[in-house]
Amino acid sequence: MTRWQYCEVWWHQPECAMCVIGREIENFPTEDWPDVFAQLGVDGWELVSTMNNPTNEAECWFYFKRPLDS
Repeated sequence: MTRWQYCEVWWHQPECAMCVIGREIENFPTEDWPDVFAQLGVDGWELVSTMNNPTNEAECWFYFKRPLDS
């Protein structure tokens, strides 16, 4: 059975943050957004879900997963 690792990225001006479950939160400026998403793909992360804040259109969450190394 495949075991998964999960990552949450949230976007909220003027910065974004990324948290791989079980690790420290990493913050980065929103202008680095395209590079962060590209690097997640290179690192094997698959986007599985997104969610917008219903009360704030400038805030979104992105959820990723990738197989855990055996």
